[in-house]
Amino acid sequence: MKVRTIVYLVLLGAIWGCSFLFQRITVPVIGAGMTGAGRMVLAALTLVAALLVLRKPLLWRERWRDYLLVGSIVMGLPLLCFAFAAHSLPAGYLAVLNATVPMFAVLIMFFQGGKPSASKWAGVFVGILGVATLVKFGELAMTWQTVLAFGATLCATLMYAVGAILVRKRFG
Repeated sequence: MKVRTIVYLVLLGAIWGCSFLFQRITVPVIGAGMTGAGRMVLAALTLVAALLVLRKPLLWRERWRDYLLVGSIVMGLPLLCFAFAAHSLPAGYLAVLNATVPMFAVLIMFFQGGKPSASKWAGVFVGILGVATLVKFGELAMTWQTVLAFGATLCATLMYAVGAILVRKRFG
């Protein structure tokens, strides 16, 4: 792997990880809905800017249903779930739980008739152990609110995995 690629991955990881920290700061101040909506607006502006720079057409009139479906499943609902969970869970928990997306993607592939490799099954097993360890041995008291926050976060990561499949099918 090239050094440049590693730098890009580290930078992307830092940006992605900071989003959980910023949620912990913004949710108590402006609420879960506004935090989720703000993240969606920033993402939309970034994507539109990228399309303009790359000179790619949006094809809004022809593809609006695809954009609405994928946007709801990949952005709208998951960001709202994460913002809701940020009320109760520390940023580190949110970041670790977000790492369950590949686990859900492998499970979806399996239930759709795919044959995941042994390394992918090992990743699913490690992911389940990681979430179980976090839930069982973490510093949080297990109240209904934290259980709902864990559930909302896992629901969001499941939607990310489903969304990745939808994006591949609809936008190839």
